[in-house]
Amino acid sequence: MSSGGKYLWVPGRPLPPLEPHSEAKHHLFRAYLNAYINRLTRNPVQEKLRLTIVDGFCGGGAYQTHDTETSGSPMILLDEVAAAEQAVQMERNKTFGIDADFIFVDASRDHCAALRNRIVTSPYSYNLDKKITIRCDTFADAYEEIEASILARKGKRRALFFLDQYGYSDVPLSLIRRILSKIEGAEIILTFAIDSLINYLHDSEQFE
Repeated sequence: MSSGGKYLWVPGRPLPPLEPHSEAKHHLFRAYLNAYINRLTRNPVQEKLRLTIVDGFCGGGAYQTHDTETSGSPMILLDEVAAAEQAVQMERNKTFGIDADFIFVDASRDHCAALRNRIVTSPYSYNLDKKITIRCDTFADAYEEIEASILARKGKRRALFFLDQYGYSDVPLSLIRRILSKIEGAEIILTFAIDSLINYLHDSEQFE
């Protein structure tokens, strides 16, 4: 999650602090991705899982917590896929691989630059601009090209969208409908305003 005033990643400047709600969402991302991959790799003869992971509001890839740095969502997603691939491989006699493409999107050029610097110094640098794409744009504006790239890939390919928007208007419901209707097997983890939903769901003539 990133906003113009609160979450800023600028190369060479201090990292933003990790707040409790972001830490909770990071736990959710880890748990969900781990369970997701575990569920889709139960077949012992399966040799490959094709997957596209889109982080639509990726930020700069790290936060400050006390006296240490901790990973942001892009690095968490990279780490979890690598760990899951290794765990599945250890249970197989055959070679197994996760053919994952990562698309990280953020509207801020500073955030994109900070994330690129983070990945360059990580174990995943060899895949940067190959299996890892950083797109400096709003998610809504980038989506059409993302969709086209997913649909152009051969074979059955699943897609996970992590849409941790700041505010609750950056991902219109029309875009959610499009993702779920156009991309078979797509799943979305979306941040939204639960209080607005509660206000909407009531026994009124307007709601009916």
